[in-house]
Amino acid sequence: MSSNAPVTAEVRPFPNAKVAPATEAPEVPVQPAAATPVEAPAKKKRSVRSFLLPIIAAGLLSAGAWYGYNYWTDGRFMISTDDAYVQADMAFISPKISGYVDQVKVIENQQVKAGDPLLVVDDGDYRIAVAQAEAQIATLSKTLDRIDAQTEAARALGLGDLQTMVLVILPQALRTIVPSLVGQFVWLIKGTSIISLLGVPELMHSGKVIIERTLRGFEVMIIIWLLYTSICYPLSVLGRYVESKLQLRGYANTKPTTIVENPV
Repeated sequence: MSSNAPVTAEVRPFPNAKVAPATEAPEVPVQPAAATPVEAPAKKKRSVRSFLLPIIAAGLLSAGAWYGYNYWTDGRFMISTDDAYVQADMAFISPKISGYVDQVKVIENQQVKAGDPLLVVDDGDYRIAVAQAEAQIATLSKTLDRIDAQTEAARALGLGDLQTMVLVILPQALRTIVPSLVGQFVWLIKGTSIISLLGVPELMHSGKVIIERTLRGFEVMIIIWLLYTSICYPLSVLGRYVESKLQLRGYANTKPTTIVENPV
């Protein structure tokens, strides 16, 4: 017959067992945690886009500025068409005097009428030429006055008109005109070569014909030069001889004097 009563057991300590006294473990000193180094934020690398965008913007601005300048200076005056023509009234100006332009009286595309001054030429050279001409005129006037006085003096001495001309006036006139007269003769002889352009058979033309036939230009031109020299040089020597003879007779070459008026 079974019993449902609870079974209990008594627990007793083992007799030989010794209980060790309770001891506390030594406390381990807590070391402060080392400060972890804070890393600096990494620099962001510049992308290619941020480098190219300013360059592209600068290029676009430059192209726009160039196009605007070109349009303002030239483009706005150009018209594209296929049925137009251009008419221009042009007049060529040919000045009759040479010189440097001092002032321009007109501007571009200005309408002018007949008689309107276009420019002013510097007249400095012409003023100098006029002053020189006036000085020469004054000198010649004084020379004529001197010759008139000498003529009156010769007549007062009892000389006739022919004697006055031969002994007083003509020597002075020859002394004055001999240099220019000889120079005119020499120039006239050399100037005859110009008529060779007209086909006149003179010395230069004949030399050209000989050169075309013989093809010896150097020798022919040397001969022509010797011929011209043989004609012109004796004339120059003759002029100097006549001038020296007149000087020996007392007709010295008087230099022209310039008349200078005192300023007021």
